[in-house]
Amino acid sequence: MGTIVFAVIAFGVAAALAWPASGPYRADHSYRLALIAQNQYQQVSQSQQQQQQQAAPQYLGRAQSEFGHAIAANPWEASYIESRGRLVAAQAQANVPKEGSAGNPTEAVRLYRESLKDYERAVGLQPRNPYILSAYADVLLKIGELDNSDTTSRPKAIQALRDATAGNPWRLQPWQLLGALLANNNDPSGALAVAEKALVYFPGNVDVLRQAATAAEKLGDKEKAKAYWEKIVVAAPSDQQARSALGLPAATTTAEASTSSG
Repeated sequence: MGTIVFAVIAFGVAAALAWPASGPYRADHSYRLALIAQNQYQQVSQSQQQQQQQAAPQYLGRAQSEFGHAIAANPWEASYIESRGRLVAAQAQANVPKEGSAGNPTEAVRLYRESLKDYERAVGLQPRNPYILSAYADVLLKIGELDNSDTTSRPKAIQALRDATAGNPWRLQPWQLLGALLANNNDPSGALAVAEKALVYFPGNVDVLRQAATAAEKLGDKEKAKAYWEKIVVAAPSDQQARSALGLPAATTTAEASTSSG
């Protein structure tokens, strides 16, 4: 009897030790380790000390490895996949040319396309998740900016943002980006429609009102444009663009008012 009890206990202990190595517990454990390593990577990458910067590849490799373990243990968790995609996108961004640095645009595009694979997989798992869709759209737009031969990324980004606004209309940023993309695509009608839908949820937002006014002007709808400019002046009385559009004098600053009264 004692032998049987001992065997049962031994089996239980072995099972308990093996459990973290597989299944959802292992996936979550690896994911947490990956996030820690990712945070360390970001900190040392931005450090001004060369010694800390030299540690960046070590933290990056650790984060990539743990993300891989998490995804392998639970390949249906979109947040794991999206997080790995975000890490790769951050690497890509570091290679984008910027003022004072030529960067490496070829490597940036390669990394963004690698990140895109993760985002496409995450969107496939959660096609209505507005946060994943917005990040997915951002990666698509970065690829379109860096690769002039790419003709599909922008339309895909527009659709992703439409899906994001439908999934959660209370997030302002996807509305604004979608409206700006349509305006830049010479689609003022689409931009106006997006702005008007956004105003249902953000009725006093000056930036959205500006998008609506500008789009209405491009469509030649002067009355509608005027109505939106007037709403901007009510919300932000010193807004010079709105005042100019309405033929109003420039707003008097507090300093100017005190000087004139003195």
